Formats: sequence, structure tokens, C-alpha cells
Amino acid sequence: MYTRKIRATGETLTVARPEEVNADTEGGKWVTVCEDHKTMVYSATEKLAYYTHGIDFCDGCREGSPAPTPKAEPAKAKATTAKPAR
Repeated sequence: MYTRKIRATGETLTVARPEEVNADTEGGKWVTVCEDHKTMVYSATEKLAYYTHGIDFCDGCREGSPAPTPKAEPAKAKATTAKPAR
């Protein structure tokens, strides 16, 4: 069992076997727990549990995450016409 903090989002997540956090062992072999909102999700492997972020399963984390910023449109080149030399 270990707890980690996601730097980009500030989420505090614990990755553990269900019996280590007193969760139902029928859901899967590993569990990711959002410590901030006390929600959890099961995973088949430790690797999947580790790479699961709060925003993937926790409504509280989704509500607190900033809205994605729209991608900026590339600047369009201005059409120019060359003046004839005199």
C-alpha cells in the first residue's frame, strides 16, 4: 500500500490491495482510493491502479478540475500584394 500525490492536479491517491484498506475483495485485485473524496475504483493489476487518476473515477475530482482550455487557432498569414517598383 502506498499513497501518492499527483503534481499536475493535486490529487492524493492510495494504491493498495482491497484487504489493506478494508474494501470488498470481490471487486478486483487492486484498488485506487481518492483520499480527498473517499471514493475508490478497482483494477485488475497494480500498474492499472497506479496509472488511474482521480479524475478518471471520482466525481469530486472532476468537479474540481479546471476546464480544458481550447486550442488556439493557428495564425493565418495575411495576404500581401507587392507594389511595383518605380
